[in-house]
Amino acid sequence: MPLVFVHGVSVRAGPSYDRQTRFRNAAFRRHVMPKRDALILNPYWGDIGAKAAWGHASLPGEPVLVLDALGPQRSVPVEQVLISEEAAGHSRPDSVLLEVARQDFREAVDLLVSTAIEESDIDAAALVSVATSLEEYADANPSPRWVREVEHDHAFLERLRQETTLAGRGGDERYGPGPAPARDVSTRAGVALVAPPAYDAVAVADDEHPDVWEALTRAVDRVREAIADWRWGQPGRSLRRVVQPHLTHFVGDIFVYLKSRGTPARPGDIVRRVAGALDDAAHAAGPGDPLIVVAHSMGANIVVDVLTSFLKHVRVDTLVTVGNQVGWFEEMKLFLASDPRLPNSHQERVPKPANVGRWLNVVDTSDFLAYAAAPIFEGVRDVTFTTGRGPLAAHTEYFKDVSFFKRLGGWLKGA
Repeated sequence: MPLVFVHGVSVRAGPSYDRQTRFRNAAFRRHVMPKRDALILNPYWGDIGAKAAWGHASLPGEPVLVLDALGPQRSVPVEQVLISEEAAGHSRPDSVLLEVARQDFREAVDLLVSTAIEESDIDAAALVSVATSLEEYADANPSPRWVREVEHDHAFLERLRQETTLAGRGGDERYGPGPAPARDVSTRAGVALVAPPAYDAVAVADDEHPDVWEALTRAVDRVREAIADWRWGQPGRSLRRVVQPHLTHFVGDIFVYLKSRGTPARPGDIVRRVAGALDDAAHAAGPGDPLIVVAHSMGANIVVDVLTSFLKHVRVDTLVTVGNQVGWFEEMKLFLASDPRLPNSHQERVPKPANVGRWLNVVDTSDFLAYAAAPIFEGVRDVTFTTGRGPLAAHTEYFKDVSFFKRLGGWLKGA
C-alpha cells in the first residue's frame, strides 16, 4: 500500500520541514499503513514556488518570520506563536500549560505534543508512540482530578508522565485496572473519522522513552516563552509581521502554480514532481495493493489538477484531501479540466475524477483556508476534524495531531 503525501503552499525546506515530515511518516506508518515498511513518498515543490525578487520589501515593516524576543531571550518561531494563540490570555508565566489543562486537558496534551515535534534531536517514531499514549489517556480521562493538585507546568508534566505510565501498565483514573471501555469520540473527530473502540495504551515507562520526555520538558519552556512574547509584545504589529509573509507565500505559490503548470503535452516543474511521485507509487503497488494519496491545502488542488489532466492513466484507490481549496478552485474554474458549463439544469455537480476510487475531504471549521467539496463534486464525502487550534494555527495542525492519523486509519479500515 504505497502512500503519497503532497504538501501545500508556503512550505519551504529546512529543519522544521524535516522534523514534521519524519513525524508525519512515523504517524502514517503506525496508524494508517498496514505494513510498517510500506512506501511513503513526499514530493517537495516548495523550492520552485513563489520567490520574492526584492525579499518581501513590499511588506510594511521588517519582513521577519519570528517575533521579537524580550530582551536577551532567543526569538520564538512563528509556528509556536500561532499554536499558542488560544492560551495568550493566561497570566501566570510558570503555569501556562497547567491553566490550559484545567480548562481543556486534551488541548494541553495536543499543544505539548505539537510543540515537541520541533525538537531536533527527538526520534519521530518514539514521539508518535508517546503521543499515542497521551492522546488515549486524555480520551479516557478528559478531566483528571490531579491537575488541581499540581502548581506549575513542570510539575504538571511530571505528574502526566506518572499517570500515563500507570495507565499504560493496566489502569487509569476513571476505570481502575485494565483497559477502558469503548467510547464515542465522534464529537471531536467529525462524522467519519472515529477512533478505534478499544483503549490500546502503549506503555510510556521512564526507561522506555526518556529522550521523548526530555523533549517534552523543553517543549513546556517553548510554549511559555512563546506566550510570554505574545502577551508582552505588540500583538497587532506582531500579528501582521507573523501572518503577512505567510499569506504572501500562500498567494504567491498559487499564482506561480497557475502560471507555470503547463499543459498535458508540456507539464511544468511542479506538475512533473507531483506526477512523478504518483507514477512511481503506482508502479510500486503490487496486485491488489491500493494507492493512497493524502494532500494538504494547495497540494490537494495540484493533485486534482494532475489526476484530471496530466495523469489520467494512474488509478488512485483512496484520495484524502485535507484543509484545502478544491471546491473553491472548481467554483472559480481554475482546473485545466474545469467545465464552464457546470453546473446546469441537467447536472448540478462535477463528476468525480474517473481514476479516483474513494474520496474523503477533511475540514476543520476553524480553518479559514479549508473548503467543502461535496456540494461541488460527486462522490466525495466531506467530514470534519477539530484540531482544537485557533483560526491562525488550525490550517497547519492536522498532521501534528496523532488522533488525526488514528481516525484516518480507522476510516480506511472501516471503508
